[in-house]
Amino acid sequence: MRSCAALLTSLVSVFDNLVTFGARSRVRQLASRLLAGALVILFAAPLCRAQIINVTDDQSAPIPGVGHNYIHMLSETVDPANGSVSVHINIPVPKSRGFTLPFGFVYNSNGVTYPSGNVNGSQEWFHNLGGWANTLPGLNAQKLSYFDSSGNECDYWTDFMFTDPSGGGHALGLLVWDTNYPSNCQNTAGAPTQYLTGGDSQYQAQGGTSTSQLFADVADANGTVYEFNNVYLPALVPELPVKVVGRDGNNVETFPSGGVTDTSGRQVLTFGSSGGAETVTVSGQSTP
Repeated sequence: MRSCAALLTSLVSVFDNLVTFGARSRVRQLASRLLAGALVILFAAPLCRAQIINVTDDQSAPIPGVGHNYIHMLSETVDPANGSVSVHINIPVPKSRGFTLPFGFVYNSNGVTYPSGNVNGSQEWFHNLGGWANTLPGLNAQKLSYFDSSGNECDYWTDFMFTDPSGGGHALGLLVWDTNYPSNCQNTAGAPTQYLTGGDSQYQAQGGTSTSQLFADVADANGTVYEFNNVYLPALVPELPVKVVGRDGNNVETFPSGGVTDTSGRQVLTFGSSGGAETVTVSGQSTP
């Protein structure tokens, strides 16, 4: 294929030859060249090839983590089957050694309010903070009561839900009896069956109790373990893990009462309150 320059030269030559015989005036020459240039722009431009000559900001495509990143802090997902809406707002956090837990805010129109039942027939509705939550890993469960044939009361935890670092929910299928009762309700006829292990295709869990304190370990497919100790449940806000341990056993993120410390020992998230509202301060991010 001829280059654009060669094509322009050929068209100018053709129009010069079409000019009336005799001496060509400057006006005729200028008119022919202008006409040739206009035709080149209209018809020849689509045939011309271009080439990226360098990897610079004005020529390269954005690649995550290479000198820059995408602006992708807000995303929205709509389920056309039931009309539910999920909004995810990512907040940039400092990179850490080994692994870095992401942080953001999510809204889910499903589960804003939901019923909760008891095996003895009581029923109540829970309000899930208007559908808003953050993406820190957390654990929810319900503490219910059961009465044996003699009227003795025992408590157990069920409906364990693990919130992963992306904000997704996972039903763990655990049921843990509180062993701090003199009556052994779990062995009576009709009592719910205890399940100390469970999970789904992405996360596996193991739970138990010690002196009426619930604990649970949740592990993902990469070997990262989320440890929940001395959990106080039920809670409307998911309980944060005591620590997150990487597969090598050395990378740990602790969750003190005031925020989140990453694997390098830095305080990356600080929890607080202002005007009756909860606040989160992210290390490296300025206050708007």
